[in-house]
Amino acid sequence: MHPETGIWGNCVLVAALGQLDRLEEAADALTVLLRREPKFSCKFFLDALIAVGSEFREHMIEGLRKAGVPEE
Repeated sequence: MHPETGIWGNCVLVAALGQLDRLEEAADALTVLLRREPKFSCKFFLDALIAVGSEFREHMIEGLRKAGVPEE
């Protein structure tokens, strides 16, 4: 993962891998994400993207949870 991707690129990767049940890869991607943003959590995601459509947020949060992202 390139540094310029930032945490949001990692976030999408983690959620996508979670949705695909590719949990080992999701765990690896989550490790990178938490290294970049140690406070990242489902709450962090929801608070940051409050203005984003609810259908997208729900799909993303489902993938993040499947991938093992902490709630808070």
